[in-house]
Amino acid sequence: QMQNLTEFVTDKGGGILFVAGESFNPLAYRGTPLELLLPIELADARNPTAVGNAINSYRPELTVEGRASPIFRFGESEAASALIWQGLPDLFWYFEAPRKKPAALVLAEHPTATGSEGKLALDLYQFAGAGKAMFHAFDDTWRWRFRAGDRYFGRFWVQAIRFLARSKLVGQRQAEIQTDRRRYERGQPIRLRVRFPNPGLAPAVGSATVQIERNGLGPRKVTLNQVPGTRNVFEGALPQAPEGDYDVRLLPPPILDGPIPTATFRVEAPASEFERVQMNEPELIRVAAATGGKFYTPLTADTLLQDLPKPSKVPLDTDPPIPLWNTWPVLGLFLTLITLEWVLRKRKQMV
Repeated sequence: QMQNLTEFVTDKGGGILFVAGESFNPLAYRGTPLELLLPIELADARNPTAVGNAINSYRPELTVEGRASPIFRFGESEAASALIWQGLPDLFWYFEAPRKKPAALVLAEHPTATGSEGKLALDLYQFAGAGKAMFHAFDDTWRWRFRAGDRYFGRFWVQAIRFLARSKLVGQRQAEIQTDRRRYERGQPIRLRVRFPNPGLAPAVGSATVQIERNGLGPRKVTLNQVPGTRNVFEGALPQAPEGDYDVRLLPPPILDGPIPTATFRVEAPASEFERVQMNEPELIRVAAATGGKFYTPLTADTLLQDLPKPSKVPLDTDPPIPLWNTWPVLGLFLTLITLEWVLRKRKQMV
């Protein structure tokens, strides 16, 4: 039966999904035909709870590919799906597989646990012949039904099954071109991948060639090398490319029937705040001097208190106020004005 499943995937373009659990997990498939389909390496994989390791609650982190994958599309847009994903209940178990196979693509990973290749992959898949093989390293997605029913739990599994079934539906395609992203920033490498669902159509020379073209630039050829351990998967990278929209197409050999396989991607200018991430020390020194201050780094901050100017003395006690009406000059001025008025009235005979 295992051999039949393997042939169903590799030869007939079917899909297979492995879900690990505490009692039943892929370790039982060591040395069987199904081990070839798994996108993880079983040599150093293990069940953490079986060896007494406690697992804290966690929420898987989606990779760039995972956020763009239809499997994790819970909302109307990628941003809405990300918000829903952050609100799902945490999980409490995972199968530990430190290494993935070279052709595997990771959709979700552990936020903190790491292996020999970085963060532990929790949700990943690979092309296996004409079909796809997916592996989920956790089995408690039922927790997502809390206060939501089947809204997200059911949607997740239905979309995962549709994703795997699509291999069967597109099995008529003779070749597929993929990029690891749809959008890149200037300076980022563009990883290209060509897969032939029917291994018999793959080039016998061990490499495939694609043509990359952008409006305003001449076409550029990139050679993709065969992925070790596969017959029908070829990968390569374009170190960098200017901004713009690009088209990728497969060049012969082989000569295929039907439309030529193509793919598209976009290169954008990086955000300005990331173009220069080093501290601009000369500018900071200039601004500090212009404002009457001084520039310090964490290494020189110990002298800050010593460099502060000595404060000026400010008297705290003041003399009591003197009322204006209690002074002799004011009284004399008042009497002078009254006397002057009386004299003027006397002369004018107004008295």
